[in-house]
Amino acid sequence: MSDAAIHGLDGNPWATSAGFSITPAEATALVTGFDNQAPFHAGGIRVSGLKYMFLRATEETIHGKKGGDSGIVICKTGKAIIIGTYRDGLVAGACSATVSKLMDYLRNAGY
Repeated sequence: MSDAAIHGLDGNPWATSAGFSITPAEATALVTGFDNQAPFHAGGIRVSGLKYMFLRATEETIHGKKGGDSGIVICKTGKAIIIGTYRDGLVAGACSATVSKLMDYLRNAGY
């Protein structure tokens, strides 16, 4: 992954990579996007001031892409969202697997 963050479902940050600044409003929009992807279809996924094209979503995962081989993966637990980005030269599947493993870990820990 290039950058990562964990935010509570209220949008407040729990942990973040240095220099990766996601506003509470951006995080809240991500949380809302798990139930309603219409804003993502219309305006993309906005994180840390960057816009990603919305690709797909499930009940627990959202995927987006930016330019060549850059993208974003967001997973949701009962109390938090985990956001991971990858840049050109990194593998999208590896980022997705890492974020998913952290989601499983947090769920098993009661988060």
